[in-house]
Amino acid sequence: MKSNNIVYEKLDYDVFNKRINDSLEDERLIKLGISKNPLGYTFYGYELFELTIGSGKHDLFIVGGTHGSEIIGVDFVTQLINNIPNLEDYDPNLLTIHIIPNQNPEGYDITTQTMKDINNDNLNKESYDYYLRYRIDNLINNYLKVLDKKFNNIKDILITPQVFINIIKESFKDISWSNLIDSKRGIKELSLYQNIFSNLDSYDNYSDLFKDIKIRIDNLSSRVSNPYFKSAIKRIELSLLSNELQNIIMSKNYIYLNKNIGERLYQDKFKDNNITNTKSEELSKNVSEVFNKLNIPKGSQIKFDPNGNFVNLNKNRVDNKGIIDMLNNNIIYGITPSNNILDNTDGPIGKPTIDANNFTYSYENIVLKDLLDKSYEKGRLLGTILYHSTGGVIYSKPHDDTDRVDLLTKYNNALAEVYVESSDYKIVKEGENTGYGDYLRSTFPGVLLIELSKMGGNPIGPYGDTNNYNLTIDSNIKAVNDLIKRCNEIILNNEVIEPSNKI
Repeated sequence: MKSNNIVYEKLDYDVFNKRINDSLEDERLIKLGISKNPLGYTFYGYELFELTIGSGKHDLFIVGGTHGSEIIGVDFVTQLINNIPNLEDYDPNLLTIHIIPNQNPEGYDITTQTMKDINNDNLNKESYDYYLRYRIDNLINNYLKVLDKKFNNIKDILITPQVFINIIKESFKDISWSNLIDSKRGIKELSLYQNIFSNLDSYDNYSDLFKDIKIRIDNLSSRVSNPYFKSAIKRIELSLLSNELQNIIMSKNYIYLNKNIGERLYQDKFKDNNITNTKSEELSKNVSEVFNKLNIPKGSQIKFDPNGNFVNLNKNRVDNKGIIDMLNNNIIYGITPSNNILDNTDGPIGKPTIDANNFTYSYENIVLKDLLDKSYEKGRLLGTILYHSTGGVIYSKPHDDTDRVDLLTKYNNALAEVYVESSDYKIVKEGENTGYGDYLRSTFPGVLLIELSKMGGNPIGPYGDTNNYNLTIDSNIKAVNDLIKRCNEIILNNEVIEPSNKI
């Protein structure tokens, strides 16, 4: 296989469209029969389209950009298009490749427009800073979970100030705290915070204890220059030293840490960036109004997953448990650093459907399923690759509620095992029953969901290490070539799952 041409650059909606137009004018791709086919428009007027390459009688579908914040998925798919002429095992007379490079252009435009102050010159530096912030937010969450569990494990013990202090001291021995103060990618100055508790005396009441700790923290914060330190300390302080917590202890002899409050470092980085200049002025206006009305944390639009109607395309399934949360007005928070944002509501995480009382599939998903339906009914469909952003894993197994799960599992795993030879990813063989990707995997053969980068932190964390970035793009292009080679064998050996076997 020829060396891949990889471009490391900041993406936005204009750059995305330029890449598509450049591909349509690429003589190498023109020889392979590239064409752009319109699929309609989103609610806010963004164009949905597929690119087809080749004229073979069997189809491989490739999809990027399901979540708006997962820009490396769009990045990879558009880079793959440019490198298809380099794939040694691709025969355009045998296989037609169908590519939807950006399934969720509305969410993509919101996320990338929020990054307007970043340019190519500072992309690496700003992305690594974002990666650190995102990682530290995660580590703080993990530590608070561990500490909360330690408090909840207390039974039949009067929680005196000394017991409170001792449990916190004990938490410093946990790996979650060690990871948080790791000097390479954590906050080593937090060891000074740890010393505060080592030097505490005996206290008769919580009021004096909390007051003393806060004085010591304020003094420490004034002396530490680490840009992440004050935010980290503030979040821990809000959980540990609130008046509400003190009242709970005094009245119920029980401790419940509020882990969902406090400023997130990743959000703080973009708190001054408003959504004002997307392709659709109406989209900018409506999303901004919702963010202000619901008091959504500033800066969280940098990780905007759903479309402009706040429907998360991967949640958009009739039996997604988030619909029950919507109907019952359940208060559910996101996971990882987004656990200060309400889930299954309007906002940057999104919800399964616009109206919980009247479920509808989003147009973006209807378009994709229609394409797969037509290909499968004609006996052409070999597989579909859904590219997401971070994790370095492949989801291959259909959910167990299908009658033909064994057939699909065997077929999917055969494709996944070929893909990992170049990507070195982990195959997740447990089936789920909540996502649209899972629905497709239980409906059609060969549906793989691939989490691309082993370096986390959507949307720009994967750009914080150029070596990791180049390896991610390069290895996945090679993996696609391997997959195409396996597809050729499936065609020649007549191993295609025919429509008569449709679930």
